[in-house]
Amino acid sequence: MPRLLVVTTSYPMQDNPTSGIFVAKILHYLPADWEITVLTPATAHDTVPRHDGRLTVCPVVYAPRTWMRLAHAPGGIMPQLRRQAWLISLVPVLLLCLTWSLLRHARRHDLIYANWALPGAIAGLIGRCYHRPVVTALRGDDVHQAEHSRIQHLFLRLSVRYACRLTAVSTDFAEQLQHLLGPLEHLSVVHNGVDEQLLRLPVAHRPAHSPTLHLLSIGSLIPRKDHRCLIEALAALPRQDWHLRILGEGPSRQDLQSLIAQHHLQDRIELVGLVPPDQISKVLATHEVLVHASLSEGRSNAILEAMAAARMIIASDIPSQRELLAPDAGWLFTPGDSTALCAALLRLWQPHETTALGANARQRILQLGLTWPAAGQQLDRILRSCLHP
Repeated sequence: MPRLLVVTTSYPMQDNPTSGIFVAKILHYLPADWEITVLTPATAHDTVPRHDGRLTVCPVVYAPRTWMRLAHAPGGIMPQLRRQAWLISLVPVLLLCLTWSLLRHARRHDLIYANWALPGAIAGLIGRCYHRPVVTALRGDDVHQAEHSRIQHLFLRLSVRYACRLTAVSTDFAEQLQHLLGPLEHLSVVHNGVDEQLLRLPVAHRPAHSPTLHLLSIGSLIPRKDHRCLIEALAALPRQDWHLRILGEGPSRQDLQSLIAQHHLQDRIELVGLVPPDQISKVLATHEVLVHASLSEGRSNAILEAMAAARMIIASDIPSQRELLAPDAGWLFTPGDSTALCAALLRLWQPHETTALGANARQRILQLGLTWPAAGQQLDRILRSCLHP
């Protein structure tokens, strides 16, 4: 039985069950012969190991219980540092504790699987020490942060240099990585997937007898997700009958509440907060349209899930979303342009415009094979290629 050591700064925890859910999903769908240990920063309520069959989660304690707020927050570590600057003093401690934990566990495992550049850099160095191969999964934030921070750029370069194999979450993101770092022959694309139960939901359509259009947005309440643009666009709509629910939590909540009140939309826009992952299919079933205004993404799980659920989708025209939705699986608008988004929303009141969108989106998921079982099989092949080069 091969033994896999996983290191990640984001993983479902009691404090935030949606943190890094895509990491947990792909590990769940690895073949049953893998024995898996996950190292991830502890939280106030998760400080002791927990076992789930062949998988053991080992929280890495790095501070007094009430101080451990760096990881697993909406948007990851960087938004937390912007919100509470004093937490930066804990970053070196977290790095040291992760390094020590990796040193303790690495010799008992055959392979290390790191998620994001920072864990990838640490895992790569330790892998060299113990002669253990390292596979590093890079995601959208890695490039975005590396473009604006020399330290993040260093972590990215180290993670690339010391990895046996690299994975990216989309073709577009793989191209961004190579544009930034040069040709990467050991880079493969492993798409995130969707739960197959979403493929069984009825195709979305707007019932003629229902005057209210039910809109949905899913994403952390952080500036990069640009919920502000969506609220501004809805405020500019004529008085059509609509209701928006925003699922997610984060440091921008108070600012968004103020903006909603400023436009007198408290009865139309609901900030729901976090929703457990196993409830997403039920939420999508009761909404016709997903609106995703993000300014940057590696690959949006919200869009993948809405496509699988055959919902109509309006999304910002950024490369990873264009790759999924163009030309006929959704509508795209200029990122950050509330006027363009408003114009796209108005099209929803023209029924002939929307009838095929949901069906086309689901068909694209099926054509691309974007399910979690497929993602697990693909990652399994990459991991085993490093065990037996």
